[in-house]
Amino acid sequence: MNASLNFESTDPLPMTLTEFDLDNISNILHEPTKYNWYTAHLLRLCAKADKDNLIKLAHEYPDVVAAYLIYLYNDVGHRGFFPAEFKEVIPDWEKYTQMMVPHILGEGNRND
Repeated sequence: MNASLNFESTDPLPMTLTEFDLDNISNILHEPTKYNWYTAHLLRLCAKADKDNLIKLAHEYPDVVAAYLIYLYNDVGHRGFFPAEFKEVIPDWEKYTQMMVPHILGEGNRND
């Protein structure tokens, strides 16, 4: 777990992703031969999953699904949007959004 990604709280968020993953999510999703580690595969699995399977993935990997959804909806111009059906499955979605949006939108450090 990367401590710099934890939202300031007494209960850190469960994190599978690193800052590098968040900063490079678009590249990870579109260049599978270059980015081939576990969390990169999870992100691409999210992109292939239907809603029901994405909800199942969210139970085990809430940060990965949250990052994918934030990327997906921010990419189409809905900054800060999070689908209602995932808010119950990912109870910390507001914290994930606040923490991840700057990285995913390129406001964090780029490590290409």
